[in-house]
Amino acid sequence: MNATVRRLAPRVLSTLLTLWGLATAMFLINQLIPGDQAAAAAGRDASPEQIEAVRIRLGLDRPVWEQYVLHLDRLVHGDFGTSTVTLQPVLTDLGRLLPSSVELVVAAMVFALVAGSVPALFDASRGRPAGGVMLRLTAVTAGGVPAFWLAFLLQYLLGTRLGWFPVASRLSPGLDVPTVTGMTTVDAVLSGSPTAVSDALAHLMLPAVVLGLAPAAALFRTLRTSLATELSQDYVVVARSKGASMRQILVRHSLRNAAIPSLSLVGLQVGWAFAGVVLVESVFTRQGIGSYLVTAVQQKDSQAVFGTVMFTGLIVVVVNLLVDIGQSVLDPRIRRVRLAAA
Repeated sequence: MNATVRRLAPRVLSTLLTLWGLATAMFLINQLIPGDQAAAAAGRDASPEQIEAVRIRLGLDRPVWEQYVLHLDRLVHGDFGTSTVTLQPVLTDLGRLLPSSVELVVAAMVFALVAGSVPALFDASRGRPAGGVMLRLTAVTAGGVPAFWLAFLLQYLLGTRLGWFPVASRLSPGLDVPTVTGMTTVDAVLSGSPTAVSDALAHLMLPAVVLGLAPAAALFRTLRTSLATELSQDYVVVARSKGASMRQILVRHSLRNAAIPSLSLVGLQVGWAFAGVVLVESVFTRQGIGSYLVTAVQQKDSQAVFGTVMFTGLIVVVVNLLVDIGQSVLDPRIRRVRLAAA
């Protein structure tokens, strides 16, 4: 237990320092933005008395160092500000929209796992130089395609020209399902309507591909490199000499070891995908924390902007922490040490 604590303590400390740095950066940016913060927080139609009341409530009448302490205290207690547009706490708005973003991120990661791992396994099992070069070139190209350009391209080709997929929203006009979880596909399944399920999946397809293409390319490169390293090990030669097929070696031996860095990469990509939903949800006009942030910027809702950025940063660093912990648990070197000790 003590060894585990010592191993995890630096990661936890690094996460806390990252959150503190993000909170400090948000505070400094808020201080440098021109204009009256109290007037912005009170709303456009607020009277001078209301603005002054908001100024006192937010502590903006105090010295800067006291405002900084209050800023950190509010964040620690889960106060990410109040939207001047919805007049609701930002955390309440984000909690309502988060399931939709989670749905998109999960779909993107499923696509990334399939589109990244299947070609890597095929490339490793075949071992053909020409095919390998083409797959790697495709992966590099796919990883470098700008997400906004890919989104517009898929909307035009697969949506407008071919009509295979819808290009906006989460459901077609006139089709509605009861909101239970906030995830359209799950709610469609719970509604028992096959039409709603297929429509929700069709609306989810293009955004998931756009958000998951870069992680898929990164996963392919990482998994293919790990598999190439594993297939050069002595145990593969021994297994082949005993008559084991390449498929058996890949599935039973090599993939298990090669998957650890790849799974860690996927975990990190999950965190960054939550930052990527800002662009994808805006292009495909899907409700979520990304579209909420864009709307807040357009409406100059500074409280919602800073609260959303802080909330998204919290998701990213927490996911990264969980990935670090999972990697330390799954690392085969740690398992070998434990087996040797036993």
